[in-house]
Amino acid sequence: MWSRQQLKENAKITQGNCYWQSVLVAFIAAFCMGGSGGSSGSGGSSSGGEDVPYMGTWSPELQEFFVDVLIGIIVLVLVMIIIGAAIQAFLLNPLYVGTRRCFLCFNCQDYSLDNLGYGFKGNYKNCVKIMFLRSMFNFFWYLLFIVPGVIKAYEYRMIPYIIAENPNISSKEAFELSKKMMDGEKMEAFILDLSFIGWHLLSVFFTCGILSIFYVNPYVEHTNAQLYFVLKSKIFGSAYGANQYAYAGGYQNGGYPNGGYQNSYQNGYPNGDYQNSGYQNGGYQNSGYQNGGYQNSGYQNGGYQNNGYQNNGQPYDQNYNNNQNFNSNQNPYDGGNNNN
Repeated sequence: MWSRQQLKENAKITQGNCYWQSVLVAFIAAFCMGGSGGSSGSGGSSSGGEDVPYMGTWSPELQEFFVDVLIGIIVLVLVMIIIGAAIQAFLLNPLYVGTRRCFLCFNCQDYSLDNLGYGFKGNYKNCVKIMFLRSMFNFFWYLLFIVPGVIKAYEYRMIPYIIAENPNISSKEAFELSKKMMDGEKMEAFILDLSFIGWHLLSVFFTCGILSIFYVNPYVEHTNAQLYFVLKSKIFGSAYGANQYAYAGGYQNGGYPNGGYQNSYQNGYPNGDYQNSGYQNGGYQNSGYQNGGYQNSGYQNGGYQNNGYQNNGQPYDQNYNNNQNFNSNQNPYDGGNNNN
């Protein structure tokens, strides 16, 4: 079980290691998701003036001019909405995914800003499609009043992070995985968001938003990245979640973000292999390196000599196949058996 205090403590440590990068990326993320903050004001006419004549008393020419102006305004608004939606879908959403990638990398001691363009350099079309579907579904759910929209917004919360780690994942898998990660966690995530209200109020009323730019927004972003790691560990096991997964060779050396996740998800978790014979119940922990899998199934049966240490490094950095030898393409954090 995760705690808000632990997430925030880890976030502060990471933010201190890459402060200015965090400020910049958080500012870009806020710009991408800021939207159009238009205020809805209603201008009423005074009750004490002359009565406005009904349209029926106007001349035909004036009526036609009024209708043309009204139609022009409506068309202009629709065009602006379409252009804004296109900019959001094709430019800002992929850029936002890149900011997710940056914060994940910051937590793994990769402080480069090159990952800002990851949404464009990865599977760009897939990124655009999934983020568009996420926005569309959120919109339709909000049409069913506020509460269903908020619930679904939290259910889809992890999708940008999932795309940031595996841009080739299908939309169905991304939505299913985000739902599994947020299952039973929505209220805790909501309370986590509420815990930052004091900081936001302090920033707005006392610093005119300056505090948000230089401290609060990066703080929130790092905390959300920590939340993602914890929820991912709930699905894929503790050694592959949190910050440990990067140092185990998964993140930087070709594991989860670079294709391992997709292969294990498609061949593993949905079919039951991951849970039943993979990392959690039968792989690394129960019959893998720790409890004798290395000695009984790896080295003695040929996995060590043929596919393990000699060809690809440490045997416990590789996966098991159906014969419990090590597979040379993936590490154990990528799921269960490859042939199921």
